[in-house]
Amino acid sequence: MKQTTLCAAAALLVAGCTPSIEYGRRSVNEPAFPVIYAKPKVIIGSSAQPPDKGESAAPAGGDGSPVKARIDYSNMAIEDVAKLRKAFDDEAPEPKFNGNRTVFKRTLVAAITKGEYRPADRFVNFRLRITPDNFEFVDYKSTATDYSVVNIEKLSLEKSNSAGLELVGGKPVEATIKAGTARTLTESGDVSVRVENTTTNIDYRTLDIYREAERGIDLSGNTLVNVSVTSQRQFNATQTDVDYIATALKLTDKGKLLPPAQAEIKTSFLQYLKPRDLTAKISFDYVIRRVAVRANEYSEHNQTAYYELGNCTQSKAVIVRARDLDIPRWSIAARYPGQGRTVVQLQNAFGAFPLAFTDYVKARQLMDWMRLQRARSAGEQQFVLDGLAGGAPPGVYPDLSIVASSEVWTDAAEGAWDCSTRTVQ
Repeated sequence: MKQTTLCAAAALLVAGCTPSIEYGRRSVNEPAFPVIYAKPKVIIGSSAQPPDKGESAAPAGGDGSPVKARIDYSNMAIEDVAKLRKAFDDEAPEPKFNGNRTVFKRTLVAAITKGEYRPADRFVNFRLRITPDNFEFVDYKSTATDYSVVNIEKLSLEKSNSAGLELVGGKPVEATIKAGTARTLTESGDVSVRVENTTTNIDYRTLDIYREAERGIDLSGNTLVNVSVTSQRQFNATQTDVDYIATALKLTDKGKLLPPAQAEIKTSFLQYLKPRDLTAKISFDYVIRRVAVRANEYSEHNQTAYYELGNCTQSKAVIVRARDLDIPRWSIAARYPGQGRTVVQLQNAFGAFPLAFTDYVKARQLMDWMRLQRARSAGEQQFVLDGLAGGAPPGVYPDLSIVASSEVWTDAAEGAWDCSTRTVQ
């Protein structure tokens, strides 16, 4: 212990006594990690983006937090009690119906894997291109990786970088090095270290993601991109459809059923993207730094390395599954004795339309009310119950049931992942 202390104190004067500095080593005998994919691969998936602030239908205060109330019951006037009772008895307002479901906000998740590799191997840079087959990109919001976030909604072009080693801002190179720190870099900030450069280019035909790493940084992992997708412009007529939705019902008053003349059905047209797998061609160009000698060391300056340049492609990669586009809907079907079932239509000033529901409970409520009231109308709107040829038998009310009215689809078969590589010393 004493000898070590003396060596440390005299390190600058006695060269032979200076201990060698080790940055840390991996095991010399550490084997390659067993992996599923022998070649580098990108696995693309997506999930729905969370609703923007204010889109939630739940009651909330001005800041989006739940409504809180403090009530003092002492010496309450009769009129105050009446107002309080009315406030608690009032039904919650119906959430606003979204009649345009042709654009979907999605978070694309690209999982980048190196395939078979040793611990020191790392992605240096790559370009990921997504070319849609049967949809278009209509909006881009942000890109996020393990090291940075680029959000075009913020005019400052802010980047948050984290790394194992980072220089403290603005000081000379001889300054202290911190481990495991995080910094936020802006246009007006003092950028001392940027661990990666991330660029995203998008138009309705393609999405390009380019990432380039600094020394020691591996780009494998997840890349997240917030985008919106919709139908191809030239195929809007076949890729979208319209349904007639019952959005609100008024069938009771103070617990009693309303007669057909006083009942009310609020409706709205729903334009939606037909559910089908949204597919794209994936092109992945990359550079991997592979270490041949001293792969057990974390420091790169002593390593002998070569670079692998590769291109991988996949056709018919599923970006959004059909089930994620599906809008569950139900209809009321009428059936007379000896006839098949037909969907109940609603006649209004615009014509007769098959009536659909995005809320199963509403569909059941209306069906039960129609059966109990033997209703053929609701207010000024008429139910069309005799859709089959021959019409309805006189004096007979049809048997009613709930049927699913959503589309049925077939899952697409994804293409194979194909790679070609070459080596550069």
